[in-house]
Amino acid sequence: MTTFDKNPLTPVTYLTQAVTQEFVTKLFSRFASKYGKLWTTRLGDDPDWIGCLEDWTEELSKFTVAQATQAREKCFLIYKDFPPTQPQFIELCRKASGIPDEDEIIRLIVNRDFSHPIVKMVYDKIGSWTIKNGKHEEVKAKTRECYAHCVVDFEVNPHDHWKRLQQFQDDKLQELPAPEKNLTKGESKAFRDCMNECQRILQDKKIVSEGKTYREFDESKISPSHRDFDKNVYDEFREYLLSIPETDTMILPPNYAHRRMRFLAMKEQSSIPRSPNPQGSCSSSNKGTREPFKVYKNYTGD
Repeated sequence: MTTFDKNPLTPVTYLTQAVTQEFVTKLFSRFASKYGKLWTTRLGDDPDWIGCLEDWTEELSKFTVAQATQAREKCFLIYKDFPPTQPQFIELCRKASGIPDEDEIIRLIVNRDFSHPIVKMVYDKIGSWTIKNGKHEEVKAKTRECYAHCVVDFEVNPHDHWKRLQQFQDDKLQELPAPEKNLTKGESKAFRDCMNECQRILQDKKIVSEGKTYREFDESKISPSHRDFDKNVYDEFREYLLSIPETDTMILPPNYAHRRMRFLAMKEQSSIPRSPNPQGSCSSSNKGTREPFKVYKNYTGD
């Protein structure tokens, strides 16, 4: 097997270059070093490693070197005793590229969170009526039926699908009625100018980041109730949301926008000085006593 060129890739090239045969060759060498005969004897007594190498290269060429590298490192954490199959490694690459898995897709389509083209693709195939009125098991089954096809369609031409999602979101913004009835002409013009500027900002961000308009965090690490919760990542997530200007909040998915509002409310509440004697508390109270006490005077005047 050939080896990589010793000259390191520049950061820009590393992030954007598609996986090549050189990368897969080095990946196979890493597998052989880590898994030993479990990997080197995988193809049987008459192995066709050249064909295997070409097949893996073709399948992984839809991902970048950065995504495949992330999948490789995660692979060694998950598959400790046995080498991964090609579909298992491809699944890790898809997660590294930002493609939601089936469970995440269900949560996103129920919340109408179209933060990825595949969410909208699955949503369209299932239909809004089924998603709104169907049982969870029915939605899950239909998602499983069409998920793989949507992923394949997306990977054939991801740029076009991101463009369609962008057009869908822009059309939704155009449907929002401008509250001109209660505004003066000058105020109406200012409102339209503000909306146009927000759309321009969103458009620029999507073009620059190829559809990725916001920074994503591992949900398990920012959910306090999850066993993998990481306070450092949570604090970083909180600071990131608080740092986003108000004009850029429209790029956030609904769950991130909701958390941002909650963080802002918590920040404002913490800045309010607390009263030393909160309302409703008193130093002396009859609470808990059984002794009777008079509320109104009786007719005898006592």
